[in-house]
Order: sequence, then structure tokens, then C-alpha cells
Amino acid sequence: MTSPLLIGGVAFAVPFALSVLFTALAMRVSPRLGLVDTPGGRKAHERPMPLGGGVAIWLAWGLPLAAALLLTRAGGPFGQFAPRANPLGLILAGGFAIMLLGLLDDAFDLSPALRLAVQAAVASGLYLMSNELRVTLFVGWPGLSFLYTVLWIVGITNAFNFLDNTDGLSAGVALVASGVLAFVGFQSGQDLMAWLALGFAGATAGFLVFNFPPARIYMGDAGGLFLGFALSALTILFTFYESGDAPSGRLYRVLMPLFILALPVFDTVTVIAIRLREGRPIWRGDRSHFSHRLMAIGMSKRETVIFIYLVTFCLGLVATLLGSLDEAGSITTLAIGVTIFVLIALLERAGRRRN
Repeated sequence: MTSPLLIGGVAFAVPFALSVLFTALAMRVSPRLGLVDTPGGRKAHERPMPLGGGVAIWLAWGLPLAAALLLTRAGGPFGQFAPRANPLGLILAGGFAIMLLGLLDDAFDLSPALRLAVQAAVASGLYLMSNELRVTLFVGWPGLSFLYTVLWIVGITNAFNFLDNTDGLSAGVALVASGVLAFVGFQSGQDLMAWLALGFAGATAGFLVFNFPPARIYMGDAGGLFLGFALSALTILFTFYESGDAPSGRLYRVLMPLFILALPVFDTVTVIAIRLREGRPIWRGDRSHFSHRLMAIGMSKRETVIFIYLVTFCLGLVATLLGSLDEAGSITTLAIGVTIFVLIALLERAGRRRN
């Protein structure tokens, strides 16, 4: 019998190799197609940068997943995809739609209203076409479940796109988050979900080879939106809590995805708050993101992204403890997670005073 960890290694390695190949290819092809991010305004880079990284990430994760779904009848490890072929196929199709939306936005600068409408339509489609792609939070009313599902998918999708404001940041956070999800999958006996998360980690890691500061290619909105969509959909498909006899603290497992993805949520919420306070449109880009604020207090670009990776990793570690403790222990781990952000706020405040 093949080891789940060995399969996990292959699940990481294949998308990683494809991502390196496709990203290198995108660096050559994108400028010929006019897909470049030109410097100027709030943008700190000094030369035009190719934008094809998002397509490379989607292909690197999507092609192996599509092949696995086609081979479900072959049995072996591929047979495990059969019970979840429908939701995985929907995630694959939805991811393509979101990636294409971002690619069109990179090329033609679509309106925020249109982008939101398409994202909401894709999220609604997932909810309507699969019971496994619904956020319920133990609420019996379908209307609330629909609202939770759309808000979660659209919110996380845009949070990762917002986070794509510094070389290596969004892809690196996605890599750490998917690695934590893979650990949770193996920890809870969800080997298939762990393999999917490892495949996603491989796709982002391959792109990060070229995107870690100093970047040689950007993912563009095609990548930022796809990363957020895929992670939001995967966290819905994961099983974080099952009803039945269990320690009362285990109910807190439903907060795992929120902790694992807390950093992009934190960045989005604080940026929106800053822009509203200063009377600026929330969709107009600026340098008020968490990474920009860290660099403003003296961190280099590399120090900033590594710091944010570590914060994401620490929050992920906290998430893995939820549910393995009793109620008091789970509340303690929640308090630790909140304290991390309090410490960050104090760090930022001290840095602003110094400057």
C-alpha cells in the first residue's frame, strides 16, 4: 500500500515542477502579449514586469487535478477522488473563471462592481451545485448559509488580491496557509484534502522561485484572485468539525480556517478602515497595506515578507490546536491568536512614533 506521505510528496512535486516551467514560460510570453505591469504612481518597481504568473499557478495546480479527476476510475490513489469529483470539478471550473476574470482585469482594468458581480456569481454557483461547498456554521436556515458561503469566498478571494502588494507576499502566505491545511488534513485523516493542499503549495512554491524579492514576474489579479478563491473553496470542502460525542472545546475547530487565513483578512480590514477614515475609495490602490506599514517603520522588503510568513505560520500553529483541547484550552489558544495581532498593532504604533 502506498504511503499517504509519499503520495503527498508527489502531489507537491508535480505542481511545483509545472509551476517552475509555466512561470519561466510566462516570463517570455507575457511581454509579447502586452501583459506587463508598468511602473509609476504607487508602484515601487522600476521597470515593466510580466504579469503571467497567475496563469502559471492555475495551470500548475489545475492540470494535475484535472488529470486525477479523469483517472478516478483507475482506482488506486486516484479512486479517492471519486466521492468528491463533483465539488472538485466545480472548484476547478470556478478557479478558471476567477483566474480569467483577473486576467481580463490585468489587461483591460475592469470596474470593481463587475469584478464583485462575477465573483459573487461563481460563489453562488458553487453553493447551488454542491452541498459540500456550503458554509453552514450549524445554522439550519439556507438563506444564512448562502450568505456565509458567498461572503467567505468573495472576501478571501479579494483579501489575497489585496495582499499582492509586495514581491513574494501573497504567494508566500498562500504557501504557508496551504501547508498548514495539509498538516490539518493528515492530522484529521483527510488524506485527499491534504494532497490537494500540498498540490496547491507546490504550485505557489514554484511561482515563488521567480517572485521572491527581488521579483522577476508578477502574478497580477489573475493570480491574486485565484489564490484567494482556491483557498476559500478548499477550506469549505475540508471537514473541521463533525457532530457527535466530543470535548466541548472541539467545536472551536470551525474557526481553524479563519485563523489560518487571518493575515490576509487583517490586511484587508485594516486597509479598508484606513481608506474610509481618510475618505478615499476602498478599491483605489495605495501604500496603506500591512506590508507597506512594516516597511515604513524600517523593515526591508525581504524582512517584511518573512515577518508576515512567520505571523501566518504562528497563527496556523494556533489553528491546529483548536479542538484538540478542552473548552478552556481552546479559549486560551484563541486568546494567543488575538494577542499576536495586539502585539503587531503595538509594533506599528511604536514605529510610527519613532518616525
